[in-house]
Amino acid sequence: VQEAMSVGIKLRQVLLEDALYLHLWQGYPETRRYARDPYVPVFKRHYQWLSEKLDDPSCIFRMIQSNGYPVGTVRLDREGEIYEVSINVDPGRHRQGIGGVALDLIAREVDSTIIAEVHPKNAASHALFRKAGWTATDDTHYRLTPVRTCRKKASLDALEEAFVSHLEPPNQEWR
Repeated sequence: VQEAMSVGIKLRQVLLEDALYLHLWQGYPETRRYARDPYVPVFKRHYQWLSEKLDDPSCIFRMIQSNGYPVGTVRLDREGEIYEVSINVDPGRHRQGIGGVALDLIAREVDSTIIAEVHPKNAASHALFRKAGWTATDDTHYRLTPVRTCRKKASLDALEEAFVSHLEPPNQEWR
């Protein structure tokens, strides 16, 4: 479970049992207004879609919880080496910082570039991604590129060897 203790936000794996929450949040006019598909799916179709997403190895699907209660979802769908993010927070919990924390937490789960597509008129989502430190690539897209870190022991050994070689005298005559 990923967590941001200061605001009580955690991410956990979405379960099939969460289908009612997801369907409820998908039905709000605030959610549909800027969605790619403006129509609320019937529950049976939604349940089938959720089941397929949970079985998809290229999908990372997390429930956002605030103090133990479900308040939204955040999902990464992998396309090659890049992920696309989708986030949906219960409209009753908008503008509480939940979306920004959830974006930060899910970004920690991958070491790849993540992109987002935002409807041009969705001012709140544009503000969310900008505040979260994402880079706008045009009027409707954002990108988050991870900071690469030296994780391999071989790389650390090479770095140590290079550092130590600068400390050693070049030859015996120096002493």
